[in-house]
Amino acid sequence: MIIFILWLPISKYFFRDLNLLLAGEGFQRIPLKIGWIGNLVYFFFAFSLGKTISPFNYPAVTIAVIVYFLILVNFLRGLFSKRIPRESAIFILLFLLGTTILCALSNHNSPRYIMASSVFYAIILSLGILNAPKRARLILVIIISILSFYSLYNLYNERQYHKMEFIDHWDKIAAYVNVESGPNDIIIYNWIAFAYYLNMINHQNNALALPETENDTRNLIAENLERQNISKIIFVDSPLSGLKIKDYRDEIDLLNMWLKKNNFKLISIKHFDRDTEAEKKKKYINRLLPEYRTTVYIYSKY
Repeated sequence: MIIFILWLPISKYFFRDLNLLLAGEGFQRIPLKIGWIGNLVYFFFAFSLGKTISPFNYPAVTIAVIVYFLILVNFLRGLFSKRIPRESAIFILLFLLGTTILCALSNHNSPRYIMASSVFYAIILSLGILNAPKRARLILVIIISILSFYSLYNLYNERQYHKMEFIDHWDKIAAYVNVESGPNDIIIYNWIAFAYYLNMINHQNNALALPETENDTRNLIAENLERQNISKIIFVDSPLSGLKIKDYRDEIDLLNMWLKKNNFKLISIKHFDRDTEAEKKKKYINRLLPEYRTTVYIYSKY
């Protein structure tokens, strides 16, 4: 029960990802450079520490690895000593192992595997704690509680890791773009969250999503840009908001070529959501990591 209660603050991330899966085509994460080992490490963070504790916080990670390893050892001891029903334990282990392998061998760390496995992981932890000596049980619960409350502190503190890594200030970005744009200006974006917040501020905006293919981008230019007398175009580029940077590279090049051809000049650049650990993360994550998660470019025609 304690494990389940401590899991609740982190569980909302699982439900958030589930909503994304049901509402769209899926939710994907970029795999780490170390492949399946990196995916297993990601599983460890999602199950034990939660995403609010940075993987670069080495003291917290070291303590957590030791504690959770001891709990799993106690679980296996209870299994082999028959204090835990063997059939139930084998079923739990096979279910957890199967979903973990699916995540480890896949190209993306998919939350659907985490959601399918999280309850069984919590059961294993509970059984592992119950099979420890009485004094050890108390120590383990205290350490887990400290780690969980530290995760909650990060969640509600301005310096917390979760906010810097997974949440963008879309309200501020949308407000800035709304102020800078006029009724006849065109706004182009490449992440749907921006459109949601912009519509909350001004539902009569002229915002267009940048397509994911070159042909669709050409059609967007032909149907929405070339047929109108436009004096200003605002491009909201968010390469770190859920998609790979290279997904829109060719499409952005097409847009920039059209802007240059039609005498649009870049008059303003505004950065949002600076990632202070971008350089450090490049050592472990197999993708380009710009310093800012979102950049707003404003082009004007002279």
